[in-house]
Amino acid sequence: MAMDMQQAQLLAAILWSRDLAPLETLISHLVSLFYEQRSQAEDMFDECILTDPKKLFHKLGEVLHSSPYEGSRGTSATLLQTHGLLCILISELASMILPLNGWPELLRFAFDWSKSDSLNLQESGFLILVGLSQFNGQTLISSMEDIHQVCLECLTSTSRSLDVKLAASSAVASFIPVFSHSGGDLMLFHDVLRTITMTLKEALNSQQEAAAQELLKLLIELVEAVPGLFGRELDKVLEHMMQIATTETLEEGTRHLAIGFLIALVEARERAAMMRELIDDLVRFPCELFAILLKMLLDIEDEPAWYTTDNEDEDAGGSSNYNAAKDYMGLFAIAADALDVTVVAFEQLRAYLDGPEWQEPHAALIALACIFEGFAEKMIQNIETVMLMVLSSFQNPHPRVRWAATNAVKQLAMDLGPNLRVPFHSHVLEALESFTHDPHSLRIQVNGVIYRFGVQ
Repeated sequence: MAMDMQQAQLLAAILWSRDLAPLETLISHLVSLFYEQRSQAEDMFDECILTDPKKLFHKLGEVLHSSPYEGSRGTSATLLQTHGLLCILISELASMILPLNGWPELLRFAFDWSKSDSLNLQESGFLILVGLSQFNGQTLISSMEDIHQVCLECLTSTSRSLDVKLAASSAVASFIPVFSHSGGDLMLFHDVLRTITMTLKEALNSQQEAAAQELLKLLIELVEAVPGLFGRELDKVLEHMMQIATTETLEEGTRHLAIGFLIALVEARERAAMMRELIDDLVRFPCELFAILLKMLLDIEDEPAWYTTDNEDEDAGGSSNYNAAKDYMGLFAIAADALDVTVVAFEQLRAYLDGPEWQEPHAALIALACIFEGFAEKMIQNIETVMLMVLSSFQNPHPRVRWAATNAVKQLAMDLGPNLRVPFHSHVLEALESFTHDPHSLRIQVNGVIYRFGVQ
């Protein structure tokens, strides 16, 4: 919510003053019989969570421990459990006690909660495990098989809710890197990885994309931290992620996360020998990923504002799909530099350059500009092919394609430098002359000027 000065002062008093009275007042208003008072209190409580959740649960803990008002203590306990804050509080407290061999019952306590008949307690049990992994991961290495088993039982159950399975996935995903970095055998968790991907399918099939996105984020964290975990399941995981990335009925955020996972997988190639061999054997994978990104670059409209000199947005009319593809293209090129994808990539780019709609050659030229840096060595080896692609678009009837061509040349000049001067410098200057008085866009002329200063 947008806060005025009075609300900001109240927020500060609730979170950071030593006096518990402002928080106790807020707690009492949260259970008020008057809707407006209760609604305002809920908005303020949400703002407290967003601003400083750690401080909030400490203050709620103080109210629970020392408030003279029974109602405040009871509501505080409910808020701590409902918002998962109690789980964090327990975990942080455990971080101070467990290393001293204190509180030996805590882990069993979390296990018991995770198997409770109450869905709230099940979720809380796994959230405690998530917290323990962050504060006490190394201390619990000896209990890893038990943690693995309790999470696996949940993830393979047909009666657990998706929220509980998401909490179990978070718990086991939090412990896997700790276990791996301690020299543990990742074989222990291969079955868990399969169940997490099955839970992802369950979330998508039930149209619960918020949960699916959280699971995709977990998988991205895992492939970045322990890429070797995915070796046995690589084919199946790739197929599933490709399917998510290309299913247009899904939310863009879901598809973008699947692509983010695929990019992270290519990046992981350099960090795990097993992954390097497996990815190199799957030649079609990076080529298909490039095709997905290229198609996303078509998602742009011819926004009239692009033609005005006071609009600095060179991608005006571009959707979130388009913008995500631009970001991912550069990352893909850097990560896939060692893979032999340029031949297929050039074939795809040529097909787009010959496309009937302006968005197609525009997409090809934007893609070229994005991948120059990552594929610099291969671009130099194929400089004639690249320049013929670009120069052929200088006379395109659509201004945005002509701009994309000059933008590509500008990017080439910056990334390849002297390798561009011979034998194409004179050809580029000659082509740029035709843009000196281009009536459609000052942007095209600006790119031409930048090119001239960039290579001379």
